[in-house]
Amino acid sequence: MTTKPASELNFKKSSEAIPTVEIDTDSVSDLERLRTIRRTLSSLASKDPGMRATIYVHATVSFNFHEMTNSDFIGVVGPMSILQELQSELSRLPGGRSRLSDYISTRESVMAYHLEHGSLWVPEDALTWSIVQSQPEDDGRSPKSFDEDNTDVGDAVVEAAERELLGDDDVDLKGFRIESPARYRAARADASIGSIKRQIESVFGLPEGSVALCGPDGKSLRSDARIATLRRRWDQ
Repeated sequence: MTTKPASELNFKKSSEAIPTVEIDTDSVSDLERLRTIRRTLSSLASKDPGMRATIYVHATVSFNFHEMTNSDFIGVVGPMSILQELQSELSRLPGGRSRLSDYISTRESVMAYHLEHGSLWVPEDALTWSIVQSQPEDDGRSPKSFDEDNTDVGDAVVEAAERELLGDDDVDLKGFRIESPARYRAARADASIGSIKRQIESVFGLPEGSVALCGPDGKSLRSDARIATLRRRWDQ
C-alpha cells in the first residue's frame, strides 16, 4: 500500500461554502454507499491524472427528504463534474435517497478523500494518507471480505472528528469504524510540535494557531520542540 505524509499532498481548501450531494445514510447499506463513492472517485482520478480535488464530508440530521434523516453531505473543492458524477452514481443505489443539496463549510467538515497523481487517497491516520486500490465493478467478493481489506474513508479521522464535534463517546458513526485508537493517536517521536499542531488544524479544519500541545504544567511547548519531549514530560 502506498502512503504519504499529509504534508506531501496538495489538499484543496475553500474559504467559501461549497455545494454538496446529500445522501440519506439510513436508506442504503454503509458498504454499498462507501464502495460506490470510492469506486466513482477512483475511476475519475485514474481517467484524469492531472486532476486535483479534495472531498469533504459533513454528517448531520436533515429534513431535506421531508422527514428527519441521518445524512452525509459530500462536498468537493475541485471540478464540479466530480460532484455531478457522485450524484449520478449514488442515485443508482437501490432504495438510496440522494440529491444535490445544501452548501457546507469545509471548516465544519472532515477531509475524507483526495484526488491527486491519478489516484484516490484516504486518511490512514491523522498524519498519513494512503492510496485506494481500484476495484473491478463486480469482483465477486463478498461484502465481508471487501470490507476487511480496507475500511474506507479514513475511519479513524472521521470518528475522532465526530467525537470532537459531538462530545459523545457512544455516537452512532454510521459505518465509520475506528479499528485502532492507538494508531490514530500515534505521532513520530522526532516530529516537531509545530508540524503536529498544523496537521491537527488541517485535519479538523481548525483556525491557524488554535491548537496547543502542553506539558503537565499547562504551558505550551515551543514549535521547534519534539514530540518525544512532550511524551517525556508527561511520563515524568
